[in-house]
Amino acid sequence: MSGLKAAKRPDTPAFLPDVVDRLTRGLRVRRKIAGGGRLHIDRPLPFLVVYRSPADRADAGTRRFVLGQPSYLAVPADPDSADELQATVAAVVEPLSQALGAFLIVEIWSSIIAETDPADAEDPVVAMYERGPRFRVVTPDPQGDLDAIAALIARLRGIAVHGPNATVEHLESRTAAPPGMGPVIDPADANRLDCYIAGLEIEPVYRDAISGAVYPNLLRTLAQQVGDALLHSFFRFSHDKTVTRPVSHHGLGRRAVVNAVHEVDRTLASICDTFDFLVAVTPVNAAAEWESFRESTFRNAPTFRYRQLTQDPELLLRRLYSVPLEDVEDPTLERIYREKVRETARQLTMLAERNTHRFLYGSLQLYGEVDAGLLRLAEGILEGVTGDESDGDLTVDANGFAALARQFLDDFRSAYAELAATIEIRDDTATLMVSKGRLLVPVDLRLSHERSLALAHHEAGTHVLTWANGTAQPLAILHAGLAGYEALQEGLAVLSEFLVGGLDRSRLRLLAGRVAAAALVIDGADFSAVFDELTETHALPPRTAFMTAMRALRAGGLTKDAVYLRGLKQLLEYIAAGGDIEILFLGKFSLAHVPLITELRAREVLRKPPLRPPCLDVPGAQQKLEWLRGGRTVLDLPKATFP
Repeated sequence: MSGLKAAKRPDTPAFLPDVVDRLTRGLRVRRKIAGGGRLHIDRPLPFLVVYRSPADRADAGTRRFVLGQPSYLAVPADPDSADELQATVAAVVEPLSQALGAFLIVEIWSSIIAETDPADAEDPVVAMYERGPRFRVVTPDPQGDLDAIAALIARLRGIAVHGPNATVEHLESRTAAPPGMGPVIDPADANRLDCYIAGLEIEPVYRDAISGAVYPNLLRTLAQQVGDALLHSFFRFSHDKTVTRPVSHHGLGRRAVVNAVHEVDRTLASICDTFDFLVAVTPVNAAAEWESFRESTFRNAPTFRYRQLTQDPELLLRRLYSVPLEDVEDPTLERIYREKVRETARQLTMLAERNTHRFLYGSLQLYGEVDAGLLRLAEGILEGVTGDESDGDLTVDANGFAALARQFLDDFRSAYAELAATIEIRDDTATLMVSKGRLLVPVDLRLSHERSLALAHHEAGTHVLTWANGTAQPLAILHAGLAGYEALQEGLAVLSEFLVGGLDRSRLRLLAGRVAAAALVIDGADFSAVFDELTETHALPPRTAFMTAMRALRAGGLTKDAVYLRGLKQLLEYIAAGGDIEILFLGKFSLAHVPLITELRAREVLRKPPLRPPCLDVPGAQQKLEWLRGGRTVLDLPKATFP
């Protein structure tokens, strides 16, 4: 059906000719439909997911199952406009089926428990814990078998929420449509357009059986799993019946994002950029307190001071919780943003509770406890790895390190001219730190040449680089950092030290000492107890022990430093399992997010990053990576020898 023919039909909506024209030209369609409906087609795709809200009953939550799809139609079920709906669907299907070779429509509706199975008229959530959620796949009787339907059924059977896997019934019927409704497309049009049809009936375990109130967390989880099952079905259909050949089912997912996503993304990134958590919890007088502590022969515990907050945490929390996450249709992006809201809320609450016992509780929520396995690893390093604990030949000062790091940034700008990173030599920071693209260098910094090169790769070559790659993405949250990104960030940064030959035994012992200090703080140790344990039991030099204790006890107890060794351990396991290294430098995220980042790359929501980590290209780096792929542990690193 051409756009002209669509316009001539009396049952055709006025907006349809323009929709057909856009589809014919391969353009995206997003249209509001009378009664609160919407038509969204991301790009030429051989499928459409349909939801018709019933006119005779409430159906809270069910529409959510189509909103995350790249091609969907959600409309109110109006018997008086049934012909108009069929004409609309046929007009949408025709240009896509002609261009792609065939088409598949899947309509979704919820079952009415009391009518379909009186024995389960009680709350279906209770029953779900015992026998899993239930689905019914309905196909028209004359249609024949489709591998795509078999794939859908198989994926649905793998869904589990709070208990056993789902049960799935396959029913062949005269029409694949909700009870009491006619087909969404005229069967004659479907036959003419090589359009296949299926229905998916979902047991509404996502809402209360009596009140109809939606269980939002359950609905989100179930909708995401059902959406993934649908994409697997569409992937099979695309390969079997159409000319399209997606590389993976993720490649069929949404590429264009709705305006609400950009609003949420910008707002969250803006809130995160408003405050600097690590800077706010790092003492401004660490150097002076070290001198005082040393002069007292390590007896008088230091008193640390912190910057005044320039933002009110409570006001930022109010702004944070007003972010309209419910408007994000994309399940993957919604998950990412919800996690970030929760993490940011914890950070803001911690800032409001600096130097109180509650600060440590927030730190445990953010960074986790020191588990027994990580503590054993740290103790094994401290006991079994010996090395030169002296400071060595400290020939590189703050200016020298800044000059070295500036070379990295200059190289980055040759590939990414928009790089906005800076380097600042500061008298109010105790350690090297990257904050929102700024490399902060302590004015009293002194390093050996070997350590300076390794730390330049750590700070500039990893932390600045991932921040820059994040700024190059359409989603600003990639430079602000997804929830829990620190462990992977520090694991990558320490790995870069190893790849460039700068991860010496003393450095490894320092990372282990940080884990030991975090464990002591969690157990209630004060500054003197932590310092004594590090110096007397683990033989760390006094200044190293002082700085380690300061970092672990700052602002009331910050356990972040345990993530260095934890992140390195997890990263080595990832490499041994065959994980892709380069994707980890796309922005700031955790290893748990790698499947989501991979999905977003496949959907072309994210771009190829402009910067490649320099540590991967130093002589011998690829040989070391190949060695690590053989299944090495942290304890193997000090023993490694390479020609």
